[in-house]
Amino acid sequence: MTKVLVTPYLSPTLVLLAFDWADGFQSKDFLGFAIKRTPGFKPKAGGNAAGSSWLPNRLGFNGPNPDGGDMPSNTNPIQHFEWWDANIRTEDRGQNFEYDVYPVTGTFDNLQTVDAAMTTIKVTIPETEEKGIGTYFNRAVVSSQAFSVEFGNITTHQQYVDALSWLSNGMDQALLDFISKAKGIGMAGASYHLTDNQWVIPALQNYNADASFIYFYKAPSQATGKGGDNANAKTLQTLKANNKIKFYVRTKTNIMHDKFIVRTKGDGDGDAEAVLTGTANFTTEGLTQQANVIHTFESPDLAALYLERQILLRTDPDVSKTAAGAAWSKEIIMEDAALRVFFAPEQPAAKKGDPLSGSRQSIDAVVNAVKNAKSSVMFSLFSATDKPLLDACLAVADGGKLMRGLVNSISKEDPAAKGDQAENASTVAATWLYERSKDDNMVVGHDSFSTKDTPAGFLPETSVLTDPSLPKPKTSGSDFIPPVFVHQKIVIIDGTTDSPTIYVGSANLSGNSTWHNDENLLEITKCPRLGKAYVAEFMRLYEQYRARYAWNASHPDGNATKQTFSLTKDTSWAAKDYKAGTMEFLARKVFTGQDI
Repeated sequence: MTKVLVTPYLSPTLVLLAFDWADGFQSKDFLGFAIKRTPGFKPKAGGNAAGSSWLPNRLGFNGPNPDGGDMPSNTNPIQHFEWWDANIRTEDRGQNFEYDVYPVTGTFDNLQTVDAAMTTIKVTIPETEEKGIGTYFNRAVVSSQAFSVEFGNITTHQQYVDALSWLSNGMDQALLDFISKAKGIGMAGASYHLTDNQWVIPALQNYNADASFIYFYKAPSQATGKGGDNANAKTLQTLKANNKIKFYVRTKTNIMHDKFIVRTKGDGDGDAEAVLTGTANFTTEGLTQQANVIHTFESPDLAALYLERQILLRTDPDVSKTAAGAAWSKEIIMEDAALRVFFAPEQPAAKKGDPLSGSRQSIDAVVNAVKNAKSSVMFSLFSATDKPLLDACLAVADGGKLMRGLVNSISKEDPAAKGDQAENASTVAATWLYERSKDDNMVVGHDSFSTKDTPAGFLPETSVLTDPSLPKPKTSGSDFIPPVFVHQKIVIIDGTTDSPTIYVGSANLSGNSTWHNDENLLEITKCPRLGKAYVAEFMRLYEQYRARYAWNASHPDGNATKQTFSLTKDTSWAAKDYKAGTMEFLARKVFTGQDI
């Protein structure tokens, strides 16, 4: 009898376990896996942790638990080959845990754990900052059972504040700590939108050293009086009293989309010490409701590059000046990670309508890395519109490697693109995403259980969190901005291996982000621990929305509230996972480090 093969993927707030059981392919009564954690869970009310606890499953063989609670996996086995322990608390960081993974066989009413095949693994939960690099992923799952269970119907301002903190998942504290460390020293930042009144603005009001911020402003159309962007106006007024902070307006690119802060010595223009950067705008939504990641890097060399860029942008130069000499930086080593950064815009094409002839150094580095993937490519992007990048991802899938993607939205109907000309890039991309999602859920978009179509036994989910103590926000009109759910801009290549490549930053990897915006794109290589953290956090969101996306696609007209999810009572649940050529088969192999 073979043992279960188990591979852990660790982030500071999450443990993703991938597993495989070779004997399951031949078994006639293989019904899933049971996972036991030692030490076990701590009660919400406080107190000591249980000696051990079974990781929970939401589903049973007859559907969800009637009382709405989770059920232990030894009696309600996990019918997946990846599962996560999301019950990791702040005090668990740096602590050791053991996980026992058992196959479960028998019949649905007479289950047995196969003790002889059980495998135990030991893990240490990483700290948020290790080897000079801080890593922070927010939860960003308003549309989730976890959020609904934790907060239900929010009716007070305090409940709203508590929900914000839960969604931020430590990202708020990372910003506050970084700003606090810069007090009495110096700080220089660039922020597309700087509007968070929950944490950032109050921290800046009390800031006591020299600082400067670049902010974006777009004047409205002279013809219509619309189309402008003055989101930062209120912040400028609020922080006017703090004469230590200087603000510089940025107007000469389509948008100034950077989001970073540099800590400096002496004053705001002193020697750079560290940088905070990532995909999150410094807005309440960006830190909580929108899926994002931020890093802190205690690297003077890397921080100096960001400070140099910030100083350049203070003069509000045009694209010809910011694009001059655009190139990847030299490699910077931070113990176990190698870093390069690229600041857009690059030189656009001389001929309008022929964007591929423009400079593509930044995005082509991503495309080439995808083309050279050995086992997998995963991306989480607000939108994906660059055709060479999409073609490269498709080639990965067609070449027998694992490809998975997450975007903010996917058309519910076939966009029916009639060609792939550059001028139809958005239509071509929409069609590609639609086809990938329709065929095999290779790529999914944000979705939630609609109130009219919540599966039986599940709680209704919402999509947007608002403060009930304030007037209701607009939901239509020319100044209404649709909510954003997946805001990340990350590509993970071979993240399950010892040689991962990660791209992360402000750039949406589009034509605008390459040629017309102020952006930064960071490449991280040679760091398996970060690669696995990214995989864990990507899979948390991907699985979150994959189930909802598939449910809504199969119930497009609603009125299916008497139907629900349930465990399968025979081995058919694993049929695709053991069938060569399927994405499920590839995932089972790739996540456990097996040859494909």
